[in-house]
Amino acid sequence: MKKPRKARAPLDPMAMFRPMPISLQEKHELMQLSALQSIATAATPDRDDWNELADVCNVVESLIVMKQINDDHWQTLRPAVDAMKAAARRYTAGQRLGMTGPELEAMRAICLLYRECCARLSHMTIHRATLHADKEAKKAWQSGRVARGEAVVL
Repeated sequence: MKKPRKARAPLDPMAMFRPMPISLQEKHELMQLSALQSIATAATPDRDDWNELADVCNVVESLIVMKQINDDHWQTLRPAVDAMKAAARRYTAGQRLGMTGPELEAMRAICLLYRECCARLSHMTIHRATLHADKEAKKAWQSGRVARGEAVVL
């Protein structure tokens, strides 16, 4: 006897063209703010916090490369990427995984830009940018530029 099929919720074909749902936007914002707070104040910030912020930088970079947002946003992205790389250098040198005041401001700016993109662009566009960032990270790992499993700031 065959198992009965599970009932599926009806799909909304226009859903992919709408911005990310507010609940998901809030979840992303909470995770980013938590990561920033941990890096700013925790005695021993977690690498997962750094990875969360690296993902934000990578998705924003993918949105710029994919021409979904204006090239002027490189000015917001560059200081954030430099802040991530500086924090990673300090961490590998045995210091605390933290950031200075100007570095935290750069990260707040990139998180704000990410939130604006999630609110304005379609959910599918954000998803495609995430896939693009993952593909670029995989290339970095395969080329040996970055150790396997290490977080990548593109």
